Amino acid sequence: GEALDSSLAEQDLGAAMEHIVVDDCSEDDTLSAVAEFADDKRLRLVLNEQRLYVAGSSNKAVALARGKYVVRLDADDLFLTNALSHMVRAIEREGAMALYSAYHEIDENGKVTARHQKPDLELAGGALMRRDWLGYYRFNDKLTHHDGIDFARRMQGNFKIATYNDPLWQYRVHAGSHSRSAGNRAERERVAREIEV
Repeated sequence: GEALDSSLAEQDLGAAMEHIVVDDCSEDDTLSAVAEFADDKRLRLVLNEQRLYVAGSSNKAVALARGKYVVRLDADDLFLTNALSHMVRAIEREGAMALYSAYHEIDENGKVTARHQKPDLELAGGALMRRDWLGYYRFNDKLTHHDGIDFARRMQGNFKIATYNDPLWQYRVHAGSHSRSAGNRAERERVAREIEV
């Protein structure tokens, strides 16, 4: 709910925006949270019949999108005020295929726990990208996690990727986060090995 609130509250872009929520066979309160925004005509809910994970669900949303740009907001992350309009202006100015911005880490209560003054190109969530470009190169849907690492390694050096050093979004990390799980480091290393092969 907070994630949708932060996106739907964008003032500068207003009705020019569309919001596609892909429910990946969730077992939490995602559907009830989305239902609270049912009157907003900019919002579309898509239900996966089988689990596609973040990469597959993202590719599905990109295929359905109609705008010039897309940005992925994962799970319970948040945009800061007017972040999207800042992103659009910056990517247009730079003539880039993607724009990654600085961000804050927050806990489950929304308290800032770390400030990252430079973008992390391995975090695909929070990055604004050209829809046609992303639709062609796609996230690697053979990966269940860490698809941002794979995408960044494939794109860097081949395309203009812009960075924005002011924080525009918040990355939520808490005890139940995949990024904090015991097996995360091993999985990350496995993904890196698979990418190199």
